[in-house]
Amino acid sequence: METWYKITLTDQDIIAGKGLQLQNEYTMFHIKDWESHRDALMLDSDDLLDHTYYFSPGAVRLALPLILRWGGKPCSAPSPKGLAKLVGSAEALRAAFAPTEDKS
Repeated sequence: METWYKITLTDQDIIAGKGLQLQNEYTMFHIKDWESHRDALMLDSDDLLDHTYYFSPGAVRLALPLILRWGGKPCSAPSPKGLAKLVGSAEALRAAFAPTEDKS
């Protein structure tokens, strides 16, 4: 099982533009590895009380130092329902939620 990470920002963070800053900083990592199509940054658009950004395992492999600098925490895979893809391809989103084979 591969690790997902999440970063939760406050309303004040969003007002100060930190959500866009996080997205832009991550985009720089994505651009450097755009051919892999294995990374995705998503926002939980159903939760109006929190601003939670989810990083797929591919995104974690690309940008773990950035994620940790922003206070990212490991988490279980979110439900795809209500997620808005911010950075990454549709293929990356499908791959992030594809069933994994048990390799044991």
